[in-house]
Amino acid sequence: MRLARAAQVVDAVIDASKEDVTVRMRELCPAGATKVMVSVGDAAVTETAFKYVSKGGVINLFAGLPKEARLSVDPFQIHYNEVKLVGSFGLAPQNFKQAIELLATGKVNVAGIVTATVAIGEVI
Repeated sequence: MRLARAAQVVDAVIDASKEDVTVRMRELCPAGATKVMVSVGDAAVTETAFKYVSKGGVINLFAGLPKEARLSVDPFQIHYNEVKLVGSFGLAPQNFKQAIELLATGKVNVAGIVTATVAIGEVI
């Protein structure tokens, strides 16, 4: 269900339980992806992202890793291929305010990703 819903809002979905991610990525992006988002807090998954990013591409760590986690990174990728490794974190009140404004004004179309709505009184 989640993969089918994701397929409605993204260019491609890879089901790692059914297909070889490396083979599928090479088919979709022969030169590598310009943007790779890691949304799983796992060091091994993060390290794997370097296999899929293009020269000059960006890997974004969207999911946090445990404080004690360490990454093994190939410096060739960063220096010669100019790959950027960045993080994003958004739990500040201004982030929530901006998200509410974007949703309320309809500037962000969430029709393909919102599966249900619940009244605030039902969750408090």
